[in-house]
Amino acid sequence: MISRVDFIVNPRAGKGRAALKAAEAARMLTEAGLACGIHVPTSGPLAADIAERAARPGSCVVACGGDGTVHWTLQGVMRGAAAFDILTAGTGNDIHAALHGSTSDPVRSLVRRVLSGTTRRVDVGSATTPDAERFYLAVCTTGFDSVVNARANEMTKGPSQARYVVALVKELPAMRSRAWSITQADTTWQETGVILAVANGGIYGGGMRISPRASMTDGLLDVTLVGEVGRVRLIRLFPRVYSGDHIHRPEVATWSTDEIRIDGAEAPVMCDGEYLGGLPVSIRSLPGALQVCATPVA
Repeated sequence: MISRVDFIVNPRAGKGRAALKAAEAARMLTEAGLACGIHVPTSGPLAADIAERAARPGSCVVACGGDGTVHWTLQGVMRGAAAFDILTAGTGNDIHAALHGSTSDPVRSLVRRVLSGTTRRVDVGSATTPDAERFYLAVCTTGFDSVVNARANEMTKGPSQARYVVALVKELPAMRSRAWSITQADTTWQETGVILAVANGGIYGGGMRISPRASMTDGLLDVTLVGEVGRVRLIRLFPRVYSGDHIHRPEVATWSTDEIRIDGAEAPVMCDGEYLGGLPVSIRSLPGALQVCATPVA
């Protein structure tokens, strides 16, 4: 059973609503007899440090914000021994959608999960570049989508989906195909395309199902490669990503693996929408590496 809950809050998420949601959830959990703490770090790395200190047996660490808050909190939890959960309060909540689906009342849904004492194990992705090593839950990507993601992160207004679309339009004139060297199981081959995504959870960019078959419990990563396409073709393909129907198009290839290495020309590597570094990147699945609160069976 969980006896303590620590909230890692992004004070800017949801225009300040993240702190209010955390306070409401903490009040409800305290009334139910649990000890609670609310932490408001000023940076991602500091969020990871606080999460690590809080990640003790019998506790649950809750990321309160968007996918960026989730990503940095995850780094600390993976170095500790606590359950993990999410209280959505940001503009990008793709990781929560992959873990729990959508909810109209995130506070009560979280409280219900924590008080149930029910947990489950999910896979975590691990990505390593020459610059850094990071865990991730959603998608690690390089190529045109990572360039768009990096630009969207520079924007401060609007939901993540809208920012991504605006960034896509602005980056489209400079879009170009990239050549990648891919290694799997001691076999190396060359691929050319515009997007190369390695998914654990399969959803990113404000609801885009880049890898709709991805599962957080199969011990595998789903790779999606969008091959050499022009700007017009990419624009026509783009709406299909929200339903996942794009994977049936001939210019898109998908496969599963437990480990992959990608090298190629300079391009940002993004994990859960956060900058990791440049190529090469080595990615592997860590099956069942994270304990998360589970929705109790009715």
